[in-house]
Amino acid sequence: GKYFASAAHLEAASVHAFRILRRELSSYGAPRDLLDAAKRAEVDEVKHTRMTAELARAHGATPPRVRVTRKANRSLEAFALENAVEGCVRETFGALVAMWQAERATDSEVARAMKEIAVDETRHATLAWNVATWADAQLDANARKRVEAAKTKAIRDLEKEITIEAHPDLIARAGIPNATAQRRLLAALAHDLFA
Repeated sequence: GKYFASAAHLEAASVHAFRILRRELSSYGAPRDLLDAAKRAEVDEVKHTRMTAELARAHGATPPRVRVTRKANRSLEAFALENAVEGCVRETFGALVAMWQAERATDSEVARAMKEIAVDETRHATLAWNVATWADAQLDANARKRVEAAKTKAIRDLEKEITIEAHPDLIARAGIPNATAQRRLLAALAHDLFA
């Protein structure tokens, strides 16, 4: 229950993140297809919040509420840095983990939810990479180097985070990859996408 309550909290935070993404993309004059994809991702995250909250409640937990403080738009470089870290690295890795869970969860409700979430999260990762391509074209060479360095650091940070083994019940019922599998997934992802 605690695992899914935390997941629902993160999904609810993602609703706000995609709303902010869309607002900032619009302020930078981004193309309509990126704005439309950000809106669709926001709608997806509302659905994911509902799905994971239902799983949390089914296992006796209640997701905490999300509180967001509205801030002014960032510079395009700051925006691109966050997109590189949260979208290109973490969202892409999260989509891969969701696919793993969809295939391996022994709890049929979890497997059903993760199948749907994995498809959407893969689309969100694609959005992050498309935003990165668009933003790179707007940035100067030094800013692009800083964004690339942030992406590389985010991979190293994820490697450090994958040290604690999930509870065996979560590995089985929720299909969460164990630490060794997560390290292999991240290494393959880093090789294929970030090399």
